[in-house]
Amino acid sequence: MKMNKKFDNIINKFPSDLKNRILNLKNVDQRRDFHPEGDVLTHTKLVFNRLAKVTDDIDILLAAVFHDIGKDSTTAINPKTGKLSAMGHEKVSASLVNFHQDVIKDFGGNTQMVHDIELNHMKIHQLDKMRPFKQERFRSMNFFDKLNKFSQADFGGFKK
Repeated sequence: MKMNKKFDNIINKFPSDLKNRILNLKNVDQRRDFHPEGDVLTHTKLVFNRLAKVTDDIDILLAAVFHDIGKDSTTAINPKTGKLSAMGHEKVSASLVNFHQDVIKDFGGNTQMVHDIELNHMKIHQLDKMRPFKQERFRSMNFFDKLNKFSQADFGGFKK
């Protein structure tokens, strides 16, 4: 299946359960100090659209669609801070990539690559805090270049 660089055209090709899960991200809020754009669906579309302007890489674009899908089951008030948090959402998102690997493959994507981007899309924000040998090991991973490109688009957005 050819990659269409429009978010809605892509998810319309997804199985209905996956498409509905993505669309329901509209009902999942986020911390406005990190995501002034608001809900997770708006953020997901924003990241996808930023990437669609600069790459045709199927793995990166599919990673954008899947990257925060796990927030629907992990978002809660953190009892220590009293603020919204989605701890572990990247693990849920990565497991959903594996569960829906046929979807990834239908678009010509590499399931392992998309999975690794999902699993590490929060870790890359800590790269500068890692010890040098850990930084080097992380940078040497086969998915790092794609993760790095992805991460340049995965940040807070615009105020509504």
